[in-house]
Parts: sequence; structure tokens; C-alpha cells
Amino acid sequence: MNKEKVPDRTVSLETAEPDMASSSSIGYLGYAEYFHNKELQQLESDVQYREKYQKEKGVSHPTLFQGLTIYVNGRTDPTRFELHKLIILHGGTFKHYLSGKTAVTHIIASELNASKKSSFANYKIVGPGWITESIARGKLLPWQDFRIVNVSVLQGKITDFATIRNCMDPNFIHSYFKSSRLHHLSNWKFQLRDQFVQDLLSSRGEISPNQKYVFFHVDFDCFFAQVSAKIDGTYDIHTVPIAISHGINNSDISSCNYVARSFGVHNGMWVSSALKLCPALKILDYEFDEYEAISNLFYQALKSVGIFKMVLPLSIDEAIGCMPVTSDTTQELLTQKCIQVRAAVFDLTQGYSVSIGCASSVLLARLALRKGKPNGFSISWFSTPLERRAFVDQFKLKDLPGIGYSTDQKIQETFGEIHSISALRGLLESPNNVSKLIKAIGSKNAKRLQTYLDGQDDDESISMVKDPASYFQKKSLSVEINYAIRFKTIDDVDTFLERLSLYLWEKLKDSNLLTRQITLKLMKRAQGAPVDPPKFMGMGKCDAISKASTLGSNTQKYGSIASECKTLFRILSVPPAEVRGIGLQFHRLTAATQASGQKLEQRRITTDIFKKANRSDDEVVRRVDEDTTPRTPKSTTYASPVKNYWDRHLKRSVTPFRYDFPDELDPEFMSNLPKDVQEEITSHHSVAKRAKRTLRTELFEEPKKQIKQTQDLHYIHDGRLVPQLSFQGLSSAKQICRTLIDWVDATIDVGPHEKDLELFVNHLNKLADQRRSHIILQLIKTLKNKIDDHYDGNSEGLEQWEYFLIRRLIPVLNKTKSDVNFNLVFDL
Repeated sequence: MNKEKVPDRTVSLETAEPDMASSSSIGYLGYAEYFHNKELQQLESDVQYREKYQKEKGVSHPTLFQGLTIYVNGRTDPTRFELHKLIILHGGTFKHYLSGKTAVTHIIASELNASKKSSFANYKIVGPGWITESIARGKLLPWQDFRIVNVSVLQGKITDFATIRNCMDPNFIHSYFKSSRLHHLSNWKFQLRDQFVQDLLSSRGEISPNQKYVFFHVDFDCFFAQVSAKIDGTYDIHTVPIAISHGINNSDISSCNYVARSFGVHNGMWVSSALKLCPALKILDYEFDEYEAISNLFYQALKSVGIFKMVLPLSIDEAIGCMPVTSDTTQELLTQKCIQVRAAVFDLTQGYSVSIGCASSVLLARLALRKGKPNGFSISWFSTPLERRAFVDQFKLKDLPGIGYSTDQKIQETFGEIHSISALRGLLESPNNVSKLIKAIGSKNAKRLQTYLDGQDDDESISMVKDPASYFQKKSLSVEINYAIRFKTIDDVDTFLERLSLYLWEKLKDSNLLTRQITLKLMKRAQGAPVDPPKFMGMGKCDAISKASTLGSNTQKYGSIASECKTLFRILSVPPAEVRGIGLQFHRLTAATQASGQKLEQRRITTDIFKKANRSDDEVVRRVDEDTTPRTPKSTTYASPVKNYWDRHLKRSVTPFRYDFPDELDPEFMSNLPKDVQEEITSHHSVAKRAKRTLRTELFEEPKKQIKQTQDLHYIHDGRLVPQLSFQGLSSAKQICRTLIDWVDATIDVGPHEKDLELFVNHLNKLADQRRSHIILQLIKTLKNKIDDHYDGNSEGLEQWEYFLIRRLIPVLNKTKSDVNFNLVFDL
């Protein structure tokens, strides 16, 4: 007797596929009934998997997706299988097949082709981040923030909103900057500074450059985190670790509160790394509109206090208030003012706190702000330089403005481990150490650092206070995109550059400015770096390269700008597939009205000069006679400067086909022409120069070349002509001496390298062959004097240098058999 076989009920997410060919034999009436029964089996399998998981793990997940039916289309990250588990464990229904338009509530997808964009027009299409971030934050986030396909109200068409996927989409640039934190910050900063300049110019007579101020450096405490936490309303900013980011895993943190910082979390860290340090970290969204609103209230509060002559805008959440110094300025008065400012900001912004650093200089105010944070204030009011230095000594070297990681590393490599500012100040009392510092970080940075060590402001800070209108005036316009940049062909690059140029050109036009210089910056994938970096569609490890171009004149023409950008890209010679980031910057900006006035004046002067140059002596005499007699005014038409220029140089002489071309174009004249006119003139000039060259002219020029080559030779004392000798590309004895000094300084402890010695001895032998004993003597004396400077006892490197000097160099000098008398004394 055969028993009926019981079906296996093992829990699995993979459902067996029934045989379609035998569907009729097992009772299915057709495909519709087959898929319906299969769907029921899959739903039953999902329910069993959820129950078994909760029973075995002892975990009950929140039902975030209850009542939602979700379908996953195509390849995603996380994978379809992982999303399937997440959805059913959190109460959702996973749809394996899309059988009808009303069968699902949401579709998960990373990319959609053109046909699916059209067929999915009425669906809620979201990225996989909607699932993962909703689970991470413990609540169902608005699907609109993660949608992939968006319906345009104006055009009635579907537009791709997935700007992070395809940089060739026409809406990519605008959508990218719409969600870019750095772009928002840049725009807000520009608006604040532009408004400051306008307000300052309207009251310019009231600003005195000699006025002394007390500086109040006012800064919000973790601004983004503070605002987003208050908008969210779920977490306490003072007890719960909070960070602000666009997403999870490889998204970077832009702001975090002090609770999170106590775990080691900091700005710029990836969310995945931060969660390892602080598993309880709460990730909140950006609230750009609220940031801007609170910032406006912040600046209103600073102005409403009524104690500041100027409020210098540093950023959206940071400013410097300048209060004039009077005879009544005391520590107690400044304490009252700090309390007053903090209360004004707190009241007007309805509960947001700021910290204040107060001092007699911008630098000291900034350092005092560090002591006042968080949610407090610190006053550094000193009467003597010793007190200022003692205060500065409390901080680390990296706390000083402009001293970042790179500069700090160079200083540590030069002087060893520097644990305090006072230690560095002691080292810099030696002129030799000052020279080392300049060599390590540059003269400008070294001068600024020494100024900071004395507790004083550098030139930039002084300029910001004494001439704020010039300091805060816009000097450049730029955009930069380092995400989702993937090109295949040069045509893709050209198209993108046209759109990027158009985007920046619109800002240039809205600001009523002209540009004179363009810089194109590219991020090229570094050699050996993976094609797909760890951060999805990020740029990964790259090499930064750039190229600038100065235009012929100030311009606002989009066509000229876009064409110049394409040319710069070709000059850089980067394969399109290797580009991971692209930036564009306009420099040397001038107001359009000012530039047009200068152009008219320049044209008038230039035209007048050309007219005078073409005027004969008889015309000048007639003009003088005419000036002495009255005449009726008449309109004067001036010819184009370009036409006048070529009229002078393109006149035919008596001999046919011979032209009086200039050998070289006038740079000053060319610089006043538009870029396209410059190119045309340069092209015609090169053709004309080639046309002038004949066999006869070449025969006449050959002796001139021989004379020029002879001039490159060098006469020695016996009357012979010999070519100039060079050492490491240097032909001047003074330059070689400076190189030798650096050589000794770098190797005095370990001694010179044998190959370096061979190169130098070979150079001296060549000089000896030409009997240039005076040069050999100069070089040997330079080495001897430098070695004597380092003589401080027994040193292996010093002994090697002395041995090299006596045993190898002196014989070379004796080899010259010179009539020059010399006497070298060695104290060994």
C-alpha cells in the first residue's frame, strides 16, 4: 500500500521551481494559476523563515515595512538576497515577480534603462539605501529622499534622479550640487561675504584702518549636529552620540557632537569606522534649509548686540566681532560682553549655544576659543609680550592656524619630536635652525609661524581687519566634482566640460563679473589604484594635476570659456577613463562695468597712439596750423587698432611679393585682443614668417648662427676657445659652490657617497684639462671652509670629508700646473 508523500517543510529562502512542462499534469489550469500557487508557497516560506530566525536568535526586529510589498529590480548593493532577508525580517512582504502594476508598493533599484524608466513611471522607485538606512535609524524614512526616478512637473517627462550613478545625465551637475554639503557651505559663505562687502561699502567712511579692536571669535558648538538633533527631536545632544552624514558605511561624517568625539569619532571619518568605535552612534540627516535659517539668525543676533563695529563673516556658523578698544576696556567688561553675546544668540535662535574666544588679536582669540569650547567662553587679555607667549605655549603646534598635518610632519622631520611651542621657539633662536625651518616649510610659512609664536597676527589677519572690503571681495569662482565621474570617450569629456562651464558661467553672469584666467583641475586615478575604489563611485586614490590659461582679455563669453576648457584637457593628456574628479576655476575676476570702462579708455588711447604713429611730419605741421584757427566740430571715426597694426606691417613695397612683417608680435598689443583674434593673428604671422624664408636668407643667416655658437664658447687665459663646463646642470661657479655647501651640510655626519665623489672629481679633472685652476681653487676653498664650520670633534663623516679633500682634491689642483700661487692650510 503506497503512502502519500509528505512535502518537505525545511525553511529556506530559495523556493524550488516547478516544472513548467508538467504543470498541467499536476492540476494547474495555466500559467496564471501556476504563478499564483508559487507566490503562496514563497510567502509561506518567508513567514516560516522569519519565525524560525526569531526563535533561534531570540531577536524580534521592529516591523518597519509592515504593510509594504517590495520588489527588487536588477543588481543592487546590498544584493537582492540580502535585501530579501532584511525586508521580511522587518515585517515587509518580498515580491519575487512583478505581475501587475498594483502588486507592489515600492521597487528597489540602482539603475534603470530607458524602457524601464517609462514602464515604471507610476511606481515608487527607490535605491537600496532606503532599506538599509531605515533599519539603521530605527524608523521608516521618506521614500522621496531615496527615489531613483522622478517625474518632472514642468515637462511631464521622467528624468533620472540618480545623479550618483551617471555623470553624463543632463541633470547630473545641478542635482549633485543640490545635495552637496560643501557646495551649500561655499554658497552660504559667498552670500555672507558679499552681503558684508555691500554693507561695508555703504558705510565706508566710518571704518578707520588705525582703529584698535578687541576680537570676539564666536563659533557654534558642532553646528550641524546641534541643529539636526533639535529637528529630529529624538535624541539629547548632550548625552547621546550623534553624527551627521548622507548615508552609512562609506559615507563620511561632516559633524559630530562632543559625546561622539569622546569615543574617538571625528569629522571626515567614514560612518563604518565610526560605528566600530561607537556602536551606539546615531546617524542623522542634513537639514540644509534649517542650517541657513539658523545662520541668518546668528548673524542678526551679533549685529543686534550693538557692541561690534564690524562682524567679519568666516563661515555659516563662525564669525569675528570687532569691538573698538576704549579706556574702559577691562577684563570684567569683556566678561560681561561675552555673556551678553551668548545670551543674544541663544534667545534669537531659540536655544542654540555658541562659544566665544576673546583677545586683543585674531590669533589669540582663536586660541582662546579652543579653551572656551564647548558652550562657554575664554578671555585672553594680556599687557606684556611675555604673557602672550606663555599663553601660546599652552597649545600644540597643530592648534596654530595654517599648521596642518603636512607642515607639522615637515617640522618634526627637521627638528625631531617637538612636544611644545616653547621648545620650537627655543630652537628658532639659532639662525642655523631658522634656515632649516625655511628650507623645510618655505620662507612665507616660516615667517608666519614665527609671528604666531610671538602671539601676533600675520599679514593676512591684519589685512582682514584693516581692509575688509578687499579681503572679502570675491577673487575667484570654482566648482569641483569628485564623485561619480566616469568617462569612456573624449566626447563624454567635452560634453561634461560644456555643461560644467555653463554652470559656472551662469554664476559669473549673475555676479556681473568677467574672468581673465581659467584653471582646469583633474583627479587622475593613481598608478596601481583599483579601478573600483572602496567607496562606491568615489574617486579613490588619485593624483591631482591642473593647468591654467590666461585669456587675451576679460571675458564673459560662454563659447570662449568652454573652448578653452576643452583645450586645457587635451594639454593635460589624461585618458578619459582615468579621470575620477574634475574641477573648474575662474581667476582674476573684475566687475563687468569696470572692465567695459577700461576697455573703452584703452581703445581710445591705443587708437590715438596708432594714429600718431602713422602721421607724417607734414600732417603734424598742418595739424598745428589748424589748431590755431577756429573750426566747426566734426565727428571722427577711428579705425580698428588691429587694422592699423596690419596696415603698418602688411604694406607692399616696390618689389612684388615682399612684405614688411615684424619678426616678433608685440606682447602688449596681443594681450589686449580677444582670444580668437589672437589665435588668428598668430596663425597668419607664422605663415608669413615661413613665406619670408628663402634659400638666400638661410645662406645669409648661417654665418650669424656660427657667431652665436662662438659666443657660447669660453675664452681661457692662453687664448683658446673651449665650451663651458657644467656640473649637475650648473655652469656658474657661484651656483656650484652653493650646491657644495648643501652637499656638506647633508652628509657631514655619515660622509659623502662614493658615486657623488666620482662625479665631482670628474668635473674637477675636466677643469684641470682646461687649466682652470682658479675655479678649482674656489671650489676646494668652499668645501674646506664649510667642513671647518662643522668641526666639533671626532666624527666619522668629518674624517671622510677631510680624507677626500686632501687625498683626492689637492692632487687634482696640482695637476693643473698653473701659474696661480695658492696656499691652503689644514688644521686637522
